[in-house]
Amino acid sequence: MIKTLIVDDIEQNAIMLRVLLENYNHRVTFAPNGMEALDILETKSFDLIISDVLMPRLDGFEFCKRVKQNKETKDIPFIIYTATYMDNESKKYGLSLGADRYLLKPLEPQQLLKTIADLFVEYKNRMESPKEDFIFQTTSINEREIQLLEQMEQGLYDLEKKNKILKRINQLTLDLVKSESLQEYFEILFEATQKYFPYKKIFVTALRNDQFVTIFNKNIPITLKIILLRYIAESKQLMGFDGFIHPRHCDKYSGSSNQLTIGGSCCFLPYNSGNQKGVIALMTEENYNYEYADYFFQNLYPLINNTISKFSNS
Repeated sequence: MIKTLIVDDIEQNAIMLRVLLENYNHRVTFAPNGMEALDILETKSFDLIISDVLMPRLDGFEFCKRVKQNKETKDIPFIIYTATYMDNESKKYGLSLGADRYLLKPLEPQQLLKTIADLFVEYKNRMESPKEDFIFQTTSINEREIQLLEQMEQGLYDLEKKNKILKRINQLTLDLVKSESLQEYFEILFEATQKYFPYKKIFVTALRNDQFVTIFNKNIPITLKIILLRYIAESKQLMGFDGFIHPRHCDKYSGSSNQLTIGGSCCFLPYNSGNQKGVIALMTEENYNYEYADYFFQNLYPLINNTISKFSNS
């Protein structure tokens, strides 16, 4: 697992980076400015830092300077990723402070991933070179992680197709963050999902006082709602709130008895963000096997947990 510190004061930017990187073996930590990032670095080690420039309290330039001046953190690969300081002089200045790469937003996901892959290979070569006095003290990049990054570079993950999905997720992130109520939130989610998959029904429950209550419903009749509630309550995977069931796995779902059967294709997305816990069920009466559907829902699952936390149980 690659431990990555993202430093950006704009939450939407950080979420989009997290959604991308967590699908490629990264464990992401956030900091909203350079000062808080320095505090985090005092207690945790990282394999990669990606930092914005224009931030309150401590900007990205000064943050980079302090990281590279500290013997405990100076060998962490450092990427400046900015949409404000885009001129050549700013780039030269950032690199002079010790940044390994200076990237301009927005960058295509596959280009960002390739940059990270190249950077890790560069650091790996420096570690193995007898001509350089290079000590990699604060990171622990193992051979498996290097192999994953090299595979990304070679295109084994079919980044071009997955990039289209990530663009959809990125736009959906921005739309969901703007929502002002749970009703609006799930309206946006349902509308966005319908653009890419043939879902005609959505049913959302929330766990309140150890019981599931309906908080959003589109086109689900009462009889089907009862079946869904029973299925959710009896599913160990869904009640664990640590995974999801997506359409690739089934054309119908069966619970603990033969009477609990749901025809067609369905996706169950449990969410758990602290103050919100429940299950989203997306349904269609069609049986389908869309390419990359599982990849779409793998990205949608953490996105929901990251964005729904703005709402309280009230």
